[in-house]
Amino acid sequence: MNRLYVAESGLTPTGAKADHRLPVRAADVALLARALAAAAGVAGVSAPPADQVPARWVQAVAHDLGRHRGRSLVVAGETQPAEVQVLAHLTNAALGNVGHTVAYVPAAEVRSEDQLGSLHVLVDDMAAGRVELLVVLGGDPAFNAPADLPFAEAMAKVPLRVHLSLYANDTAARSHWVVPAAHYLESWGDVRTFDGTVTIVQPLIAPLYAGKSAHELLAVLAEGPTRAGYDIVRARWQAERRGADFDDAWRSWLEAGIVPGTALATRYVLPRRAPAPARPGGERGLEVVFRPDPMVHDGRFAANAWLQELPRPVSRLTWDNTVQVAPTTAASLGVQTEDVVDVVFRGRTISAPVLVAPGQAERRGADFDDAWRSWLEAGIVPGTALATRYVLPRRAPAPARPGGERGLEVVFRPDPMVHDGRFAANAWLQELPRPVSRLTWDNTVQVAPTTAASLGVQTEDVVDVVFRGRTISAPVLVAPGQAEGSLTVHFGYGGRGPFREHGFNAYTIRPSDALWFGAGLEIRPTAERRALARTQHHQRMEGRDIVRASPIERYHASAEREPTGSAHARESLYPAWDYPGYRWGMAIDLSACVGCNACVVACQAENNIPVVGKTEVLRGREMHWLRIDTYFTGDPAAPDAYFMPVPCMHCENAPCEVVCPVEATVHGAEGLNEMVYNRCVGTRYCSNNCPYKVRRFNFFEYSRWNAESLKLLYNPDVTVRSRGVMEKCTYCVQRIVQTRIAAEKEGRRIRDGEVVTACQQACPAEAIVFGDLNDEASRVRLLKTERRNYSLLEELNTRPRTTYPTRSPASSSREGRDAVGSSASRSGSASSRCSWWRSRRCSPSASASGASTSRSPGALRSRTSCGGSASGTPAR
Repeated sequence: MNRLYVAESGLTPTGAKADHRLPVRAADVALLARALAAAAGVAGVSAPPADQVPARWVQAVAHDLGRHRGRSLVVAGETQPAEVQVLAHLTNAALGNVGHTVAYVPAAEVRSEDQLGSLHVLVDDMAAGRVELLVVLGGDPAFNAPADLPFAEAMAKVPLRVHLSLYANDTAARSHWVVPAAHYLESWGDVRTFDGTVTIVQPLIAPLYAGKSAHELLAVLAEGPTRAGYDIVRARWQAERRGADFDDAWRSWLEAGIVPGTALATRYVLPRRAPAPARPGGERGLEVVFRPDPMVHDGRFAANAWLQELPRPVSRLTWDNTVQVAPTTAASLGVQTEDVVDVVFRGRTISAPVLVAPGQAERRGADFDDAWRSWLEAGIVPGTALATRYVLPRRAPAPARPGGERGLEVVFRPDPMVHDGRFAANAWLQELPRPVSRLTWDNTVQVAPTTAASLGVQTEDVVDVVFRGRTISAPVLVAPGQAEGSLTVHFGYGGRGPFREHGFNAYTIRPSDALWFGAGLEIRPTAERRALARTQHHQRMEGRDIVRASPIERYHASAEREPTGSAHARESLYPAWDYPGYRWGMAIDLSACVGCNACVVACQAENNIPVVGKTEVLRGREMHWLRIDTYFTGDPAAPDAYFMPVPCMHCENAPCEVVCPVEATVHGAEGLNEMVYNRCVGTRYCSNNCPYKVRRFNFFEYSRWNAESLKLLYNPDVTVRSRGVMEKCTYCVQRIVQTRIAAEKEGRRIRDGEVVTACQQACPAEAIVFGDLNDEASRVRLLKTERRNYSLLEELNTRPRTTYPTRSPASSSREGRDAVGSSASRSGSASSRCSWWRSRRCSPSASASGASTSRSPGALRSRTSCGGSASGTPAR
């Protein structure tokens, strides 16, 4: 194991992994390096004044380095000035590291020169008209040249301009000729590694678009014949090694990947003397630190959408760049994240958004006096208020278990969908909501509400999970019902594959002696947050009598049927439908449903439902025709959970049918609410008018019906929908039609149970029953006549064909009620889907308390406030 100290101005992945990290202004890094060199005993180096550097930090680092002479290493970042680089080399020499942890080799660069100075000379020559031909090999200097170098203006004065480029960038737009560059995976070449070893670059494929490599373009410009890249590279190394055995050597180089014997010799070098201090103490006030973007670099990869959408390390930013500011500096400037500011530096101004970055070096210097006076006048320091958090009252701790370890424990479990990772490449399973949590495309650390409050974390906070000396970073999911002090980590993510950017690798902290659980877990909150694509609060129907539960004894003791609504519920302006043939319907038994989601993925496979990806799920645009809502009631530490599958209701009085301007959704002759895809123009009026929120819209071209790899995946009996089309559950009409045709051939009616929908077929608990309501002996008809059967949102008088037998748990004993809570929490209705998981960005609703009153005896009023708890009290 090693110990890592990092001093930097902004939090980087290296700094995040450091054992000891010091946020320091970039302008003060030279002072810090000088102080460290002096403490390490570098001759001729004097330490700066103690008030200019963190003396205790320097002493601790110097002491640790001194204890490990010859086994330590001081590294200066590549963006540091020459003064810092020289001080780092001198410090390594003083510590005896040269020849052990540090080796020097000649520069692999053929002709070393001042790159910036050379660029200045080129711009001056172009501006003066001394350049007749400009050839730019890759790059985009017209875009990323320093601001004080008018490269683009000077370039315009060159009579002939040629650019070899992969992209249509700023330099290409200003060139007379743009030569399409071959990708490096399409090109032959040769390069040197850091120690000088030569490797032959070999292409994976031939150029797809007739691109040319830099070797091929330079060969033509040198007035030589047009030659292939392979011939150019091979001829160069044949001249280097003459002899009859070159063919054998060439093949061995290609097989090994390197040219043996080309590494440069190691040398011992040392600066002649320590550099003089650049300036005493450095300039004060605000400073600007320029860095290439972590993904698009200096702009050369700006046309790569993968890199644009790849979250930046630490900041998790995509598709943008920002001005990163420390929290205290932002408070003193009166700005916050997403504010747009004018950045003025040496007479030049740009407008840019702000990103308040934890770990960024704070402002210090002359402007502190102004901030200090403003704080004294206001009486407060802006931006220092603690974030509002959801907390629960503390309870008296239970007696310690004899012999057991206290503290946090970790429980390892395979992911409910991708299992141990073997199904991680299956996009269906990635987007299938996990039971209970409704999470997609990710894994998390599940924490109990009280444990989360004591740790100071909440859902979507990223924490460092430390277990037996190993650490991973993971987002938090506050989970009702999780045991206090016990954290569940699902493994199966983080491996190689098409979706490796999703989730974290829990295997890295899972030891062989604690495969399933272990004590001694440590949680270290970080300043990061990660959006979790959860469907828990999508398509909500809050504030209404939704899911019902009553003890089965209540129905045994009373012959009275479940209330069916108001007296005028049957009055309607909709026409009465006559069904002389079949009348299809469905019943979903809430007592049997276990929320496994098998029905959801079966529906997806049967009906060619596309995958939309994490970004679209975050926008609430998942395409599943069937969803399973999860409801909770009672104490968050030990709640009761309810699962409710919600497909299309196929309403008798369907609100969607009357608003469609093109009759793309119509009432079928057998009671189905049918979709005519070719008529749909995408107004989405039907979705807006659906109270059950079961319609899905193709915002993009999610499906690729012409892809060769997907042709065998699609069901040929179901239309593959295109962009701009609404879709929904069809009761698997294709299966109904196939069964009807077979029955007509035999001259009979369809038998009960002969038509099986995909969701019904996949349900392991047989909670879903489908059949003909005109058949009085059918199972679905019998379920609908039970006293516990009810319609979802029946007060709207939509008369849905999908109904629900109420969940009917057995009554608990007195001892059970004393242990779990009042039986009222397990009887009645729930109208809120787990409000404890709501993001704290929501604000409590003024009308949340007492959102609905059930018509059922012993029902509940449910709180639906965004930030609070969901508690049940008996209705009056």
